[in-house]
Formats: sequence, C-alpha cells, structure tokens
Amino acid sequence: MEAVGFASSLLTLVEVSGKIVLACYKYHQDIKSAKKDIARIRSEATSIRSVAERLLEIAGSRNGATRPTLRALGDSDGFLDSFLKDFKSLNLGIEPPTEKTKKLAFILKWPLTKSETERSLVVMGRIKATLQLALAADTAFVDVFVLDE
Repeated sequence: MEAVGFASSLLTLVEVSGKIVLACYKYHQDIKSAKKDIARIRSEATSIRSVAERLLEIAGSRNGATRPTLRALGDSDGFLDSFLKDFKSLNLGIEPPTEKTKKLAFILKWPLTKSETERSLVVMGRIKATLQLALAADTAFVDVFVLDE
C-alpha cells in the first residue's frame, strides 16, 4: 500500500474511532442502563484512536513510508483493512438512526446485546493490541537504525 493510501486508511480509522466515541458519549447522556458497556466501548475506541493518531504521525514523518512495520500493516487486504471493516460495522450498529420513530426506540435501548458488546470489545482489543505492537516494532526499528548509524 502506498504511503498516501496508508495515511488515508489511518485517517479513516481515526475518524471512525471518533464517531464511535461521539456516539458513546451521546448514548451515555441518553441512556442510563448501559453505562458500563458504553464506557468500556468508549474507552477502547479512545485508546485505538490515540494509537492510530501516533501511527499517523509516524507515517507522515520523513521515513514513514519506508518503515517495514507500517508497510505490512497497510498492505492491501491487510490488518488495517480488516480493522476498518470491523470498526465500521460497529459504528453502523451504534450510530443513531435518522427516522424519528426509530430514533426514539434507539434512545430508549442500547442497540447491542451483552454478547455483541463483548464480541465488539474483543475485536477492538485485538485491533488495539496489533496497532500497539506495530508502534512498538516501529520504535524498535528506529532504535536499531539509529544504533547502526
């Protein structure tokens, strides 16, 4: 994946993470019964967004496009594409509907079941762990590169 495509995918991940966080804050205000689930999903989405923003900074740096970890993460049909699909499906599941009648039902009930929430948290944890591993591998790559010079 080219540097532009990689950066675009990371920006999309940051954007979708932000939407999930925003939707969770809105739910948190409107719904009291799902506070714990909402807080957990919001926390994971915030963590993923932070790591993705850091990776975006690295990708935009002078040597960002040549870093092997970032290239592997951004390969076509690679981890990042898979993460985006998972994240977008979660966002679609919790984004408020636009029709007034559906919106009322949506406000009254958190749209994810307990098992869907747990499954979403597992997926989000996997995304976060992989992104953090990529960040750590990139840091190690830079450290070795600096030591070699």
